[in-house]
Amino acid sequence: MLSKDEKKEHAERIRDQLMKELGQEEFKRLFEETRKNWIREVGAWPSPSQENLIFALDYSLSEQKQRKAFEQQLVSKFDFKGTKVGVCHDGKHWKIYYFPIDYFQVDLQTMGKFLESLEEKGETETVIIPNLS
Repeated sequence: MLSKDEKKEHAERIRDQLMKELGQEEFKRLFEETRKNWIREVGAWPSPSQENLIFALDYSLSEQKQRKAFEQQLVSKFDFKGTKVGVCHDGKHWKIYYFPIDYFQVDLQTMGKFLESLEEKGETETVIIPNLS
């Protein structure tokens, strides 16, 4: 656990790094977007600290980078009802699809329809959903 001063120093280093990578205007825009998202999802009270907002922004940007890196590894993509489904592996015995879920309640319904379409084509599916909590 970081002390209050260590947390502040760590957040300042992250802020400086993000400003260098993104530029000051883009950082300010994304920081404000993160603040609005935090308030919408968590609530305005207690008010989020600047450090927590910087950590949340850094985490969000890291997730986006990881998702983009993974998507570049995909063999091919196709559109299923507005969702870009990736084929990560198309082998002799297995075909592995990557179905992105950004908004759980909405995308889960589309994923169910996708699984039904695979079943209708005679494909047997095994579903793997990571526990991100």
